[in-house]
Amino acid sequence: MVGRPHGPDARAASKHATTLIKSFGQRSWWRRSLLEFEALRAHLVSPDVVVHNALLGALARGSRWPLAVGLLRTMGASGPRHGLSPNVVSYNSTINACARGSNWRLPLLLLDEMPANQVLPNVITYSSSITACETRHWAQALALLHEMRRLQLRPDTIAYNAVISACAKGQLWAAALEVFSRIRADGLSPTEISYASCISACEKGQRWEKAVDLFATLLESGVQPSIVVFNATISACEKGHRWRAAFLVFADARVRADLRPDATTFNALISACAAEEQWPRALGLLAEMRAEEVKPDIITYSALMSICSGWEEVVRLLADSRLRSLRPTALTYSSLIGCLSKAWLWAQALDALRELGDSGGGLKSGVVAYGAALCACERSGQWAQVLALLGEMRELAIANNSITCTSVVSACSRGHELRRAGAALRAEGALAAEVERSTYAAAAASAGISPLEALALESQEGYVVTVRGQLPSFPGSRAAPLGAWPGVPTEGRGLQLGRERWRLLKK
Repeated sequence: MVGRPHGPDARAASKHATTLIKSFGQRSWWRRSLLEFEALRAHLVSPDVVVHNALLGALARGSRWPLAVGLLRTMGASGPRHGLSPNVVSYNSTINACARGSNWRLPLLLLDEMPANQVLPNVITYSSSITACETRHWAQALALLHEMRRLQLRPDTIAYNAVISACAKGQLWAAALEVFSRIRADGLSPTEISYASCISACEKGQRWEKAVDLFATLLESGVQPSIVVFNATISACEKGHRWRAAFLVFADARVRADLRPDATTFNALISACAAEEQWPRALGLLAEMRAEEVKPDIITYSALMSICSGWEEVVRLLADSRLRSLRPTALTYSSLIGCLSKAWLWAQALDALRELGDSGGGLKSGVVAYGAALCACERSGQWAQVLALLGEMRELAIANNSITCTSVVSACSRGHELRRAGAALRAEGALAAEVERSTYAAAAASAGISPLEALALESQEGYVVTVRGQLPSFPGSRAAPLGAWPGVPTEGRGLQLGRERWRLLKK
């Protein structure tokens, strides 16, 4: 009978197994690491804490947090009697596995149980726990950073970067800048990831000036920026409607950092031009893309189409995108329909909307496309088509917004069918939520009727204007001074207009 290896032989076998498990783990071959661990046990060698920790590290790199937690629990159950009590490395690897596996609750639980097991958390423990909270849980990330300071643990750049990233995802640009400032205060140097996360936070918070300042500081620091940081800065300028700033960042970065723009870069620049209707500059960017051998994508064409000077140009761009085997999206068709609307081509706009449905572009996600089609029909006074489109939106479960509701009211008012608008919008459940008093005032003005008529829409009981304190309004509408509505009584809770009185009012 073969005896259990002991002494030097057992230590050599454990050391060899540890080397192999770590090597496999670095390549994310967690299954091979697990097989090597089991092979060691099959040779009657009991793996020690070092071998267990090597396997936990391999499982962490493979994002196999259930296996890692199970192994940690096995170590804890074995206890000091077998010399397998988990140490800080064991907990750090398990928390890291949970972080990689997008499980944020378990790291917090493991962090809480460490002191009870006489294991003191260190900087790596907290950094991994913060990383686990990075995706959606900015409050927990900030709390963990505060706890590190309370315990006099000096956060490293990994912890700071994770907190900044969490703030960016939570759209907390001010908090992200505050945490970023603490990096230098603690004597650390911000990394490219630090700048990237902070610029991303400023982009989401529409703080383009801060984003540009951070990017300039990054260039001056000598840290080579990535294309991701470059694009985020330009996107921040685009969201802030600052196309000149976007072009300055574009030119400066290409000279100082030798960055080669990609499709995302050009798309952000074109979108910045679209916000300010800089059509010639946008076309120049398309030519520059081709010169740089950067392939335009459907986002490029959609952005260009949104600022075209004429519908013929839109059709040409759509044909060009199809020649490049690019599949139009709902946004592409929305740009086309919007341009046809400006040219009063409502029939062609409806054809484009039908083509969107036939192409599988997703009518259910086409609220913008329907809004553009409604505007096209409204501009041409096609109230019947507007109501038909509203019915289609209901069938497709597309939610109304203030733009669609305004188009319905305006089109029906021009056709002297304002009562139909009220009935249709009430059937949609959109009247109270979306249509404001200003919508009806604008509709009334365009149709040449009085504000009182605009407000007195048909209900099941007749024609009712509700007077609530100051203003006759529909449930959910915003209040305004009574002076805005001449002829409306200032006293009483409501005014009932019978059908005969309504006819007299219309004469």
